[in-house]
Amino acid sequence: MSPRRFLLLAGLVACGARPFTPQTVVDNVRVLSSRTDLPYAQPGESVNVDLLVADGRPDQSRAVTVGWLPFLCVNPAADLYYACFAPQAQVVPSTGTLAEPAPAPGSGAAPTGPIDLARLVGTDITDFLVKGDRFSFVMPEAIVPHENNATDYGVVFLFNIACAGRVRIAAPDPEGGQEQMPLECVDESGTKLPASEYTVGFTRVYSYRERRNANPVISRILYQGQPVDLATGITMPACTESKRLDCDTVELDVDSPAESQEPKLGETLLTGEVPREQVYAQYYSTTGLFTQDARLLYDSATGLVTDRAAEMIPPATPGLGRIYVVVKDDRGGTSWVDFPLRTE
Repeated sequence: MSPRRFLLLAGLVACGARPFTPQTVVDNVRVLSSRTDLPYAQPGESVNVDLLVADGRPDQSRAVTVGWLPFLCVNPAADLYYACFAPQAQVVPSTGTLAEPAPAPGSGAAPTGPIDLARLVGTDITDFLVKGDRFSFVMPEAIVPHENNATDYGVVFLFNIACAGRVRIAAPDPEGGQEQMPLECVDESGTKLPASEYTVGFTRVYSYRERRNANPVISRILYQGQPVDLATGITMPACTESKRLDCDTVELDVDSPAESQEPKLGETLLTGEVPREQVYAQYYSTTGLFTQDARLLYDSATGLVTDRAAEMIPPATPGLGRIYVVVKDDRGGTSWVDFPLRTE
């Protein structure tokens, strides 16, 4: 058994008899990643943020709405996303994108200061969301420097939800901890939908006066060593073994040029050298099973990794699915591709 499949088996055993779905399996509504055209945006620049939304539900009769809260959270306390919902949070309208008023009853305008969530619990905000998988905004001029940090940077947070229903402000769960976000997805009667029907997420975008960062490049995807036509996808035989871990695996790999591993200008190692990024690939599929959810492409110290292919256990039954490959660097740069998977 390969080390990668051993890790998968160990994870399954560790969970005992409880139901366990690996992170790589998309069998629900998921936002797999977000991507900005300017991972490090300077004050005053226009920024576009895209979401990679996947729907692996067996029953997709209920349509999914993708939307964004129509404001920016600027420099929250300790750079924590959940601090954006604290009374002292700094919230500003998302300049250039707000088509409808934000959910502030009676105000008719986007929020510009603290949001009184207690007053809004139970409010349906579906019609106030900025709809779609793209969100555009202008980085606030006054974001740098971060007033609570000596480093010359600032950060904004944007919040999104993909929901197969209506979006509502939720009351905090007394046992949920401080990290929960106050959004929930409900059906037409107001009944909260199960977790498989929605996902809530956020994107952070940093701002430096000097530093820049580009998204990594995906040159091509390889299946069993051969380039993949992303339009037609790949075809593989179904796994017919009685135990999934007895199946022969297939390999997928990512070609990314050396330029994707940028130097981290503005940072220095103890040796005085400028460190380089780590670049890695994440794998997801609506069918089949990857034995690991991520593979390192470029190591910060040694560069290109030669043993970087991802192993996949083919699906057990014939049919159609989809594979998603997301390539990230460790400074927020992101790119992705997706393509069909046919099992015969």
